[in-house]
Amino acid sequence: LLAQLEYEFNIRNVVRFDATIDHARVRELGRDDTTSHTGIGIAANFLGPWQTLIRFDIGYALRSDLPQAEGDTEFLLVVFRLF
Repeated sequence: LLAQLEYEFNIRNVVRFDATIDHARVRELGRDDTTSHTGIGIAANFLGPWQTLIRFDIGYALRSDLPQAEGDTEFLLVVFRLF
């Protein structure tokens, strides 16, 4: 089960920002118990040099039933070349 609250907005149609809060209840196959995970994230899309589209995304695990996952940060950078 996944619930997501997301807000997106543009600044002068040049940069698009996204802010999200996610919560998930996860059950592994063959097990009856579930784990709970909550995180936040921000992302931005904008046009870069040489006809590229750049997206960066950063997320943070606020709370998790798995101690090794709580407090983790992830970062994603994607560069598309438009033709």
